[in-house]
Amino acid sequence: MNHHTKRFLFKYYALISITIFIGAILSFSSEILTWPALAAIAGGAVSFALTVQKQQLEDIKMLKELFETFNKRYDVLNEELNRIYRQPKDEILRADEIDVLFNYFNLCAEEYFYFQEGFVHPQVWQAWKNGMKFFRRNPRIKKLWDQELRADSYYGFRF
Repeated sequence: MNHHTKRFLFKYYALISITIFIGAILSFSSEILTWPALAAIAGGAVSFALTVQKQQLEDIKMLKELFETFNKRYDVLNEELNRIYRQPKDEILRADEIDVLFNYFNLCAEEYFYFQEGFVHPQVWQAWKNGMKFFRRNPRIKKLWDQELRADSYYGFRF
């Protein structure tokens, strides 16, 4: 399920459940539905609401875990990334710098993948993307990143 649909359900699940329940009661009152059908629809509406709540809690736990994991990985790279960023713009990247950047590119691609799958909230993704844009302003980093993105080896991530 894409993140737009998921966010919609998370935001409006109670309203959806209540609307279905009221519609079922009105249908029962109009003798369109039988008692067993009303009970089934009411049970389905409650089940839907509980399932969405449970999924929402699981997604929050997953987001927290992803957020902590990604931030720890970024923290390991941060000092080196900033050092690379501050180097003269015309200096050729060294092999060790390229390794650091590849680790960073992979981290960014994983963040993008989890965002696309709906596990990362759009506001969190936007904050991460803003950080990526910062490093991308450096011509040395941008050149390597563009070269890598052309190979389409980062889960379809694009700027």
